[in-house]
Amino acid sequence: MIKKDIINFLGGFVFGVVLLYVLVQSTLQQCLHVADKAYRMSVEMENQLIELRSHQQKGDLQIPKRENDKELL
Repeated sequence: MIKKDIINFLGGFVFGVVLLYVLVQSTLQQCLHVADKAYRMSVEMENQLIELRSHQQKGDLQIPKRENDKELL
Protein backbone atom coordinates (compact mmCIF):
# COMPACT_ATOMS: atom_id res chain seq x y z
CA MET A 1 0.00 0.00 0.00
CA ILE A 2 2.78 2.48 0.82
CA LYS A 3 4.59 1.76 -2.45
CA LYS A 4 1.40 2.51 -4.40
CA ASP A 5 0.89 5.77 -2.48
CA ILE A 6 4.44 6.91 -3.26
CA ILE A 7 3.99 6.12 -6.96
CA ASN A 8 0.66 8.01 -7.05
CA PHE A 9 2.20 10.97 -5.23
CA LEU A 10 5.18 11.14 -7.58
CA GLY A 11 2.93 10.79 -10.63
CA GLY A 12 0.67 13.58 -9.42
CA PHE A 13 3.64 15.77 -8.57
CA VAL A 14 5.23 15.31 -12.01
CA PHE A 15 1.88 15.92 -13.71
CA GLY A 16 1.36 19.09 -11.64
CA VAL A 17 4.82 20.42 -12.47
CA VAL A 18 4.30 19.76 -16.20
CA LEU A 19 0.87 21.40 -16.10
CA LEU A 20 2.26 24.44 -14.27
CA TYR A 21 5.10 24.71 -16.80
CA VAL A 22 2.63 24.61 -19.72
CA LEU A 23 0.43 27.29 -18.12
CA VAL A 24 3.39 29.60 -17.46
CA GLN A 25 4.76 29.11 -20.98
CA SER A 26 1.42 29.84 -22.65
CA THR A 27 0.95 32.95 -20.48
CA LEU A 28 4.42 34.23 -21.40
CA GLN A 29 3.78 33.57 -25.10
CA GLN A 30 0.51 35.51 -24.94
CA CYS A 31 2.24 38.41 -23.18
CA LEU A 32 4.97 38.51 -25.81
CA HIS A 33 2.37 38.38 -28.61
CA VAL A 34 0.43 41.30 -27.11
CA ALA A 35 3.61 43.33 -26.58
CA ASP A 36 4.75 42.69 -30.15
CA LYS A 37 1.36 43.67 -31.55
CA ALA A 38 1.31 46.87 -29.46
CA TYR A 39 4.81 47.78 -30.64
CA ARG A 40 3.87 47.24 -34.29
CA MET A 41 0.75 49.39 -33.88
CA SER A 42 2.71 52.20 -32.23
CA VAL A 43 5.30 52.15 -35.03
CA GLU A 44 2.49 52.25 -37.60
CA MET A 45 0.83 55.19 -35.83
CA GLU A 46 4.13 57.06 -35.67
CA ASN A 47 4.68 56.52 -39.40
CA GLN A 48 1.18 57.80 -40.14
CA LEU A 49 1.77 60.88 -37.99
CA ILE A 50 5.02 61.61 -39.81
CA GLU A 51 3.25 61.24 -43.15
CA LEU A 52 0.41 63.54 -42.07
CA ARG A 53 2.86 66.17 -40.81
CA SER A 54 4.75 66.10 -44.09
CA HIS A 55 1.50 66.57 -46.02
CA GLN A 56 0.51 69.38 -43.68
CA GLN A 57 3.80 71.20 -44.23
CA LYS A 58 3.41 70.89 -48.01
CA GLY A 59 -0.16 72.19 -47.84
CA ASP A 60 -1.54 69.02 -49.44
CA LEU A 61 -3.58 68.04 -46.42
CA GLN A 62 -7.28 68.47 -47.08
CA ILE A 63 -9.41 67.36 -44.16
CA PRO A 64 -13.02 67.04 -45.26
CA LYS A 65 -15.59 68.77 -43.06
CA ARG A 66 -18.41 66.63 -41.80
CA GLU A 67 -21.93 67.73 -41.01
CA ASN A 68 -21.54 66.36 -37.47
CA ASP A 69 -18.78 68.89 -36.78
CA LYS A 70 -21.28 71.75 -36.92
CA GLU A 71 -23.44 70.09 -34.33
CA LEU A 72 -20.52 69.78 -31.92
CA LEU A 73 -19.90 73.57 -31.98
